[in-house]
Amino acid sequence: MSSISSNGDASKMGVFDALPPELREMARHRLRSEQIGLADKFMPFAPKKALRALFCNTSLRFDAYENMLTGDLKRCLTYGNFCRCNKFCPTCSWIYDCQTAADLLGRFARMQRERKAANLSPYRYLFLTLTVKNCPLGQLRETLREMSRGWQRFIQTKRFQQAIQGGWFRGVEYLGDETDPGMAHPHFHVLLVVTSSFFTKYYIRQEEWAQMWRDAMRLDYDPVVDIRRVRPRLRKIVDTAGQFAERVQSGASAAASEVCKYSVAPTQVETMSDADFQTLYQQTLHGRVFAMGGKLKETEPDPPETIDMEVWRYLGVEVWRWGQGQYVMTNFAESKQTE
Repeated sequence: MSSISSNGDASKMGVFDALPPELREMARHRLRSEQIGLADKFMPFAPKKALRALFCNTSLRFDAYENMLTGDLKRCLTYGNFCRCNKFCPTCSWIYDCQTAADLLGRFARMQRERKAANLSPYRYLFLTLTVKNCPLGQLRETLREMSRGWQRFIQTKRFQQAIQGGWFRGVEYLGDETDPGMAHPHFHVLLVVTSSFFTKYYIRQEEWAQMWRDAMRLDYDPVVDIRRVRPRLRKIVDTAGQFAERVQSGASAAASEVCKYSVAPTQVETMSDADFQTLYQQTLHGRVFAMGGKLKETEPDPPETIDMEVWRYLGVEVWRWGQGQYVMTNFAESKQTE
């Protein structure tokens, strides 16, 4: 079968540094989609989805603003022709994960503010990984159902409810870094929100977490379970000038970015056979990637920040299109207010 995807080249990644900051990650993910041949993966069994993947993220529209004090530019995405294959498309998965992380941060902010107003110690975050034995890809759906049932038994235990007072957020990943072909490695990444009482009164050691998960899943073996505290960390970012810089990432932000990540990494899609990819797609179709509960779910997130029109001047609409491995601005409709 002839390829319907453009040939991506890793050497083009550096070219994206000349793009506006708002388009750089879009461009990297778009190129990554071409490199893994996502459209080709879909073509044998889902041609309509293949076409959506082929043209995903090739046309973007932004509202452009200028800071009247500094002259800085800001762009807000208002339209994109996305394929919405959130589990497999690098771009759509990244957007979905960013939106989910932003929602989490909004909930964290409100919960921490309420704790501070009540003169209570701040919430803290734990990262829990729960696994089961690998299963054939064709049995993934049933394995995930069993894990969901086990999770419900897990969180209904008295020990869990006493210890986890701030709620939980759960993500699922289908494969491991070294999963054998034809096999799946389903596991949960769980963010736990706790108070200081967890460390003084309700502390649960790693061996106890493993036993609780074994009992909840009714396993006849000891599953691999990992628990660790989430702390602030240094993170490399690209600033508005296109230069790499290190910034301290807060514990809340580190927690959100850790749990909101690919359910299937692009490198895993790239190395899968067409038959295995089709099986993985069918086994995960309509399955939920994220879930939350407890106080975290009950808390409404802070609304996203809005643009202060006393500081930012609206310039107009920019249209960017993808072609030959790069974004090019093809149209700019200037606002009448700037004339």
